Amino acid sequence: NSAQIVRAKPHLENRITNLLLNIDKTHHPVGRKELIKAGAIEAFIEYFSASKNKAKILEFVTKQQNSESPKTRQIAKTFLKKWEGFH
Repeated sequence: NSAQIVRAKPHLENRITNLLLNIDKTHHPVGRKELIKAGAIEAFIEYFSASKNKAKILEFVTKQQNSESPKTRQIAKTFLKKWEGFH
């Protein structure tokens, strides 16, 4: 739902992005956090082109290539393939 909110209310993009980037600071168990990161990356795929936080998002997604979660690793690779060369 994060991507839908950003599309409907672009002024909230910075706040939403920061919340998604700070998943490690939540109370969830490590394994759950890794799966939540997959959902965050899926949201980033939807609104990355319009984001004002591209560098932060790219850094986050790049780190997820080494995630414990196979799903998160795969989605990170998909994201980076789609946006490779984008700076």
